[in-house]
Amino acid sequence: MLLSSNSSTEHPWWVKIDTNLPRCTYFFGPFTSSGEAQLHRPGYFDDLFAEGAEGIEIVVEQGDPQVLTIEEDEHLLLPFPQGQTPQSSNSPLPLVS
Repeated sequence: MLLSSNSSTEHPWWVKIDTNLPRCTYFFGPFTSSGEAQLHRPGYFDDLFAEGAEGIEIVVEQGDPQVLTIEEDEHLLLPFPQGQTPQSSNSPLPLVS
C-alpha cells in the first residue's frame, strides 16, 4: 500500500545544518518530536566539526525535505580576479576543436 506524503497532518522533525565550508545544507532525521531531534544535535555537530566543517549553524524544524544533502555549486561562489569581470577580461577564450 502506498502512502501519500500528505497523509499526515503533522510533518516529521529534522535537524537542519548549514555549513559555510563546505557550503552545504544537511538534513538529519526524521524524528517523531522536537525533543528527540534536539537530543541528536550534538552528535551531528561533532561529526561535521571533526570532518573540518566551518560556520556550522543548526536548527530543528518540521518539514519534508526532498533532498538530504544540498551542495552549493562552488564555482559560482568564487570571485573574479581583482579588476576583472566577465565583460572586462582581456584574456582570449581558448579555442575548442
